[in-house]
Amino acid sequence: MKQKGFTLIELMVVISITAILGALGTAGFVNYNKNQVLQASTNEVVTMLNLAKSRAQSQIVPSGSCTSTNLASYAVAITASSNYNDNSNKPNEYTLEIICSDENIVPVPGEQDKKLPTGLKFDNTVTFTFPVQTGYTQTSGSITISNSDGNKRVIMVNSLGGVSVLSDSNIALITSTPPPATSTPAPTSPPATSTPMPSSTPPPATSTPAPTSSPTPTPSPTPKLPQTPVQTNFRNSVYFSASGYANSAGGFRFKANVNGKITALWDYSAGDQTSIILWSDTGAMLTGVNVTGNNNAWVQGTLSTPYSITAGTYYRVANNVLSSGYHYAFNDDNNSSPPTPRQYGDIVIDSFYISPYVSNFPNTPVGFLFGMPDITFVPN
Repeated sequence: MKQKGFTLIELMVVISITAILGALGTAGFVNYNKNQVLQASTNEVVTMLNLAKSRAQSQIVPSGSCTSTNLASYAVAITASSNYNDNSNKPNEYTLEIICSDENIVPVPGEQDKKLPTGLKFDNTVTFTFPVQTGYTQTSGSITISNSDGNKRVIMVNSLGGVSVLSDSNIALITSTPPPATSTPAPTSPPATSTPMPSSTPPPATSTPAPTSSPTPTPSPTPKLPQTPVQTNFRNSVYFSASGYANSAGGFRFKANVNGKITALWDYSAGDQTSIILWSDTGAMLTGVNVTGNNNAWVQGTLSTPYSITAGTYYRVANNVLSSGYHYAFNDDNNSSPPTPRQYGDIVIDSFYISPYVSNFPNTPVGFLFGMPDITFVPN
């Protein structure tokens, strides 16, 4: 009687197939694990950026920080290394920092010198800064985290402090060139067969309609972000009070580099009631709004109808405090005049003016921003 079993060749085939399947499974698991590490590290960086924004908005100051000065902003400092396995002093690190009004930088305890795992790296060194109150960022842009297999995540920070992430598929969708359009040949009609007819009557002509192409969808335009040049760029640490200057007007002369609309006017003062007026550069009153509840903080007055402004044309904006409590500002810590003209986004601030009378056209030049108005500008 024959004994049943496997031949040596059959055993070798089974072992070979098992080895191949095991190798494929291991490679897939390793690749999956690398992508998970990449995604988890990206999420941690995004969490720190959002933390910096929220703390800037709430003006939280940790104990022992900025003890003799004011809080100016929060920042996330990212240090890049060209090597995935760099062992230098600061290899691919990111730190949450506090920036005081004297420009002293203090790392936040528990949120400093965080390192990317081995096998990941940042593509460049950058610091994203979030000024207090607004939470907007002074350093909009992006940072890319990649692994040794070439997989990437792009973290994007817009001018309003919003944080978003692009994965590999989205990056490829944005950067790839669309394939050339191919035309579908018109269908050919089969040979015509006709029944013999009298020669005096020609057969009727028939035509096949050409196929119509479907219209290409138009991509939606990217929404334009509002810009507030003074709040975003003049630090709160150099706002000064000037009580006793009631019933006066003060502000700045500006132009936009692109067409757009003024949707709101702002005031920073301690007055009981303030009006903010938008003027032409020749003294015509264009629009304005009243605001109340000014208590050493920015107060917004939304225009009922946005006012369109023309690129390259100069305008002036001024606030009118109806009781004592004016403020003024420099753009640095040396109590010196902000250098002008200076561009903030699409807005160029050219010079500063005051008027000794409330609601009058500000036409007396001064060397600093006296009266604290601002605009919300939205490009077309």
